[in-house]
Amino acid sequence: MKMVKIMTICLLIFGLVSAIAFAGAAEDKGKTLFNDAKFAGGSKACASCHKDGKGLENATDNKEFKLAGKT
Repeated sequence: MKMVKIMTICLLIFGLVSAIAFAGAAEDKGKTLFNDAKFAGGSKACASCHKDGKGLENATDNKEFKLAGKT
């Protein structure tokens, strides 16, 4: 029983450390895609119209998303 507790705690710590370590990578990837003109098959990047993410403050309120003019 003691060994099970130790293994559970080790796995929990490993999971938390991994999540923290890779959290920054997701943000960097998102920034790269936001500035990539080829993303979603478009001819210009999201950043070309949304400087510093302006105009996207309420984007999570949308229930239907359009990507390159398509739903």
